[in-house]
Amino acid sequence: MSGGIQKICLIGSGNVAWHLAQHAYAQGLELTQIFSRELEKASVLAQKIGAEAISTLEQIDPRADLFVLLVKDDAIDEVASKLKEILPASALVCHGSGATDLAVLQKHFQRCGVFYPLQSFSKNRTLDFFHQVPLCVEATAPADEPLLLDLAKKLSQQAALVNSEQRFTLHLGAVFVNNFVNKLYAVAEDLLQEKDLPFELLLPLIQETAAKVQNQSPFDMQTGPARRGDLEIQQKQLKFLDKDARWQLIYELMSRLIAQDYGTGP
Repeated sequence: MSGGIQKICLIGSGNVAWHLAQHAYAQGLELTQIFSRELEKASVLAQKIGAEAISTLEQIDPRADLFVLLVKDDAIDEVASKLKEILPASALVCHGSGATDLAVLQKHFQRCGVFYPLQSFSKNRTLDFFHQVPLCVEATAPADEPLLLDLAKKLSQQAALVNSEQRFTLHLGAVFVNNFVNKLYAVAEDLLQEKDLPFELLLPLIQETAAKVQNQSPFDMQTGPARRGDLEIQQKQLKFLDKDARWQLIYELMSRLIAQDYGTGP
């Protein structure tokens, strides 16, 4: 691998693999194989990038420079255990999880690491991968870190060495700013639909909220009734949510958190 990582085998054909494989291919890298237990899923992606689709781990070609596990977190250990019996001892194996420690792979491989793309992926969404997807890498062997970092820099303008504890924190932060926020979008959508209001009316506000934190602290940008200490408005809004106790609980908890942080609560 004197010329760096060129041949990559992806174990998984989900949303992350869908974007990563096509971007890597566009950058001149060779995706040798795409594995999925459902051959049809692997084939759809493999056909786009000239790779071989496979549905059993025994079909894996051991000559790839890098093997990336893009499977569910709770399946990483099991798949790695099976791969250990198939791949040579010199194989470099990474997983793509933000929340799983590198130690899971260290049990099975001498050379292992993490290749974590920090983004929310959907197959029906187009991403500017190079500009919109930070890549966090880690390796057990010092000699493999520059290999993975060099690969990451080919694929992203934001590539960095990040250890397992840091990566877990990043993933947790991502849950707050993406998964939880998106669920709050869904709650707002339900609220508006009840009054025959289109969710699109909130899009400019969503865009401005995201724009503010591009160059300013989220703490400094906080606004709203709880930030102002407007208890009358908070009580009216809380009462309006009485049809769903879950929404009331979210509203109460978030308002209390904001009020405590800014000293505007009772």
